[in-house]
Amino acid sequence: MTAAPHGRARDHYDFAFHFLAEDLVAKVRRLVGMDEMSISARSERGRYYSALGYPNSKNRNHNPEKRSVKARLFTYSDIHKVDPEIAAKLPGDGDHHIFMTYDKRSRDDEGNVVNSTAPKGMSGGAVVDAGRPADLNVFFGGEIPVPMLAGVVIELRRKRVLLGVRMEVILPELLAALPKV
Repeated sequence: MTAAPHGRARDHYDFAFHFLAEDLVAKVRRLVGMDEMSISARSERGRYYSALGYPNSKNRNHNPEKRSVKARLFTYSDIHKVDPEIAAKLPGDGDHHIFMTYDKRSRDDEGNVVNSTAPKGMSGGAVVDAGRPADLNVFFGGEIPVPMLAGVVIELRRKRVLLGVRMEVILPELLAALPKV
């Protein structure tokens, strides 16, 4: 982890990583390979993204006897649409980030309008690129989108925009930190 260059409140990348011991890696169900990361679909309007994480509002119930919390995954999906006002304040004019409008109301799995889950605590969760569902080739079955890890959730902006930082920003930092073999 590196220090935020202009303080925590102005850190527009907000990511860290930690190398796991081999015994912990063995317990991980599945690792994401480089071939499963999207590092080239920058700022393409109309791409469909899903943010995955474990927000505090979904993970409050704990078992005091077992000293555990049953983890409840939450997903939120939206079409990428750059907010010019927010982008102007970000490094790279927003090209390093994924924008997802996050409304107070959304639809559940059955299509019912419900209050959106507060995403507080989702920082560090995955942002998955599911391609462009409105592309006619995809729509008519000529191409099947392949979900790819596109970034990491970093924050919810006041303008109700959920931001993620792109893997193309994270990956070079990660690779530079790897031990030289």
